[in-house]
Amino acid sequence: MSLNESLPTPDARLGSGPSAEERVLPAHQRSHNRTLVLQHLFHEGLTSRADLARATGLTRVTVAETATDLLGEGLIEEHGVQRGGTGKPALLLAMSTHGFQIVAIDVTGAEELRGAVLTLRGMMVTEASMPVDGATGADLVDKVEDLIRALISQATAAILGVGIGAPGIIGADGTVHEASNRGWSELPLAEDLTDRLGIPVSVANDANVAALGEYSFGEAADSILCIAAWQGVGAGLVIEGKRIDGAHGAAGEIGHVTIDDDGALCACGRYGCLETVLAEGAIREAIAGQNETQAVTTLAGIGVTVGTALAPIAAALNLDEILFNGPEDLLDGVLLESAEDTLAHRMLITDESRVRVRMANLGADSVILGAASLVLSTQLGVS
Repeated sequence: MSLNESLPTPDARLGSGPSAEERVLPAHQRSHNRTLVLQHLFHEGLTSRADLARATGLTRVTVAETATDLLGEGLIEEHGVQRGGTGKPALLLAMSTHGFQIVAIDVTGAEELRGAVLTLRGMMVTEASMPVDGATGADLVDKVEDLIRALISQATAAILGVGIGAPGIIGADGTVHEASNRGWSELPLAEDLTDRLGIPVSVANDANVAALGEYSFGEAADSILCIAAWQGVGAGLVIEGKRIDGAHGAAGEIGHVTIDDDGALCACGRYGCLETVLAEGAIREAIAGQNETQAVTTLAGIGVTVGTALAPIAAALNLDEILFNGPEDLLDGVLLESAEDTLAHRMLITDESRVRVRMANLGADSVILGAASLVLSTQLGVS
């Protein structure tokens, strides 16, 4: 669905289904036991109560009581029986596909906002978009609100929460400290939208959200650096399954780390930033006019530069994988292969601990799926 034509009024949008208040997840105590059960079901899928007890270390009685509570709240559901073995067949449990849904918003596009309603398992129920039309500051916040309300009106279940992936330096409380290209500075975006909508809203940096999406839905390893290399260069971190924001919400801001004091002038005003080598425009300029052989050599050289820059990061964080989201025709192939080989040569590792470098799995949907994962994390403790 596209919202590029006209939108109904906010009251009409919220009035087409249950009220905002009716869609809010009731307040409840998210205990450690609940988190263990939900986390296991999220990642492993169909599981019996007995297998849940073995996997989580909880007693069967505790698992049974916790499952009863979660079933009653609509967060999990029963799916048939486990076949085989002796005795009474065991009922299988899974994360709910019907009890709650999530609204996820991607604010990274220069031309349009994108959003979706998703199930707790990350399956898209409906999608929508809205033109930015040059809006910044408070006007852009209004557009984000309009898109959220439009998506809420199309939801078919109660809304667990709203997740937003946005550019800029964003604090743990969802305050956008600085997003100059959006006209936002010290903006309590999560708090403002929560107050307007009456639904919990979580906001995080788009690159960090994309990394969370790759971990939750893209089959990435437990400790990853997810690099976005388009017009600019940014990165998100997930370490041992947890999103890392850093002391000031700027973890992963590697695009403006200087890698060559004599390098090209960067948009930030300094010289030799990683962005001057790895951004899409920089790579295309580097291979412009070259034949295939020359281009392969140039791309391999860029890979060496990138691997050299990333080696200290990969070593310090003991990463499993480095994922790239960007133009596949430039990145996938010799550039990433060269970067991975360079990492291996510059780090004290074994073949088993070699850092894998590859393209990300989720592509253009990484921020939306990551925003959904952000809601799961903040509302249920699941990632």
